[in-house]
Amino acid sequence: MEELQATDFEYIFSGSAFGDRLAVLGDAVLHGSAIAFQGRGVIFSAISGVGKSTHTGLWKERFKEKVEIVNDDKPAIRFRDEVPWIYGTPWSGKTDLNRNMSVPLAAVVFLKRDIKNWIEPMNISERMYNITNQLMVPFYDEEAGRKLTAFAARLAQSVPMYYLHCNISQEVVEIVRKEIFCDN
Repeated sequence: MEELQATDFEYIFSGSAFGDRLAVLGDAVLHGSAIAFQGRGVIFSAISGVGKSTHTGLWKERFKEKVEIVNDDKPAIRFRDEVPWIYGTPWSGKTDLNRNMSVPLAAVVFLKRDIKNWIEPMNISERMYNITNQLMVPFYDEEAGRKLTAFAARLAQSVPMYYLHCNISQEVVEIVRKEIFCDN
């Protein structure tokens, strides 16, 4: 087993402190891989190992420089004038793919492995369940927890969210692009 270095601890604790502070301010960090495409952002979220980074890699492969990876593990989300925006952070997991940029959030897509590729909109309770399971939560601070719950509700009501049943193929990129970007 690999031994953690002092810089590893600094990375872990500074990322945790950042997420906690964002919650206190009424915003959040969502576990997911975020891209910017056509001036808008999409976050692909799921539990670890489902294929978030692989999926955003497919977008990069398909659209090359037209797609930017905003953050590959922990993008920040903040509301500006009632619109949620995603922000790159230095905490981007194993890949170290992140950009110091922001883009309005067009959708959150929760990945589910499947044999067939298809996408379905989520109802409000599914949105709340999935969002709260992927947020960085400061368990020690009750007030921050309340703010995070309010943030989750606001986000669930503000942005389209989907289940993406998928395998690893370019077909799934086109399915998402057509659904979210209206085939523009």
